[in-house]
Amino acid sequence: MTAYRWIRDNAEPLRSAAFLSLHLLPFFLSAFAVIETTGSFFGESLVNPAYALLMLGTACGYLGFTLALRRGIEQRKVILSSIAVFILSTAAIFFVKNFWLHMLVVFIYTSSLGVTGAAAHWSFAMLSRGLRWSGRALGEAYAAALVVEYAIQHYAGGSQPAAQCAAIAVSLLLAVLIEPPRNWRSGAAETISSGLPGGPGKRRYILLIAIVVVMSITVGMCDGVITGLYAKNQLDVTAYPRLLYVLGILAAGCLADLRGRAFLTPATLSLLTLLVAATLFLRSPEYYAASLSAYYLYCGFYIIYITLIFTDIAPSTANPPLWAGMGRCARSFAVAPAIVSGAFAFDGWGSTAFEAVILALFALSVPLMLLREKAAAGARVTVSSAEYGFTEREAVIFRKMADPTENVRNIAASLGVSERTCRRD
Repeated sequence: MTAYRWIRDNAEPLRSAAFLSLHLLPFFLSAFAVIETTGSFFGESLVNPAYALLMLGTACGYLGFTLALRRGIEQRKVILSSIAVFILSTAAIFFVKNFWLHMLVVFIYTSSLGVTGAAAHWSFAMLSRGLRWSGRALGEAYAAALVVEYAIQHYAGGSQPAAQCAAIAVSLLLAVLIEPPRNWRSGAAETISSGLPGGPGKRRYILLIAIVVVMSITVGMCDGVITGLYAKNQLDVTAYPRLLYVLGILAAGCLADLRGRAFLTPATLSLLTLLVAATLFLRSPEYYAASLSAYYLYCGFYIIYITLIFTDIAPSTANPPLWAGMGRCARSFAVAPAIVSGAFAFDGWGSTAFEAVILALFALSVPLMLLREKAAAGARVTVSSAEYGFTEREAVIFRKMADPTENVRNIAASLGVSERTCRRD
């Protein structure tokens, strides 16, 4: 009875997470469909450009959803239209063998999926607001889609294209049936004072986008190399290391719910360090599996990180549909050129030059993420002060304690009290 009551009380957030998962399955399958059909029809050299176009199409779809809402088009019509276009182009992607027409289908294919992705992230952001388990819900939504995608890749055999089409169609039809509730739709242009960590502000937005762009260029360059090796049959990206993607996502979701996201940034940075170290071994085929494992484990944390930093703040903005999916949108725009340039740098300049670029991006990522975490830590103290009824003086002390540059002596001096009094307060 208790479990039933919990499900009933949280029906809307759970439906929203399911809606997101049903969007993600076609997205994961579409990436493999584009890679496999392009390599089969036109050769391995054109796989990375097609993959980059896939990312650009996805980003345009995210922006297109917001533009459609701003023009007054009803959300349901936007979603149903994009699903219809996507299902038609899903069939076309496996049969169109003219290169330019194939590229056009790829763009339409992925931009229509980007529209449903924007709707799914908006729904998740609005309905998971204030939930203590929003990180786990996001992680489980991604993990469920990845597990189904992995099963199709491994067990469909020669009927894989048919299985992919069927899974995509069923997934999108189910998404229509459980379309998210209506109660958040009217809030698209409404500013909500939520007090969530990392609240609104132009400089804050710029910092968050910069973090996503730098992290995504790193991932994109590695992805370009890995996709190129996959197209040459030197590496199997559907093998068991991909399950570490699921593990990383689930672990990141659980960590995100602890102490107001306090552990997510250091964990993501730790795995980013592991990924940078793993790139040193991409030159040696015997270490491909280890490098791929590190890549997928990091990607799990990376995806949860860049998604949550925007879904957390989206309800506090004047345009939630835009900002809820901004992590995925900025990621796609950054990854698209990085995929092509990463493969070019690795093949043309050599592994040493590629590793130097990755190290430079890592050196840029660390201070940006730490700067954002410092601001978020101060916001968490502010939220806790209001939640637990601290006095104004206690709240000031807590904010100073959250500043890593402060110590008891400095805090006592700034408040005009003794160190003993400061500790007692």
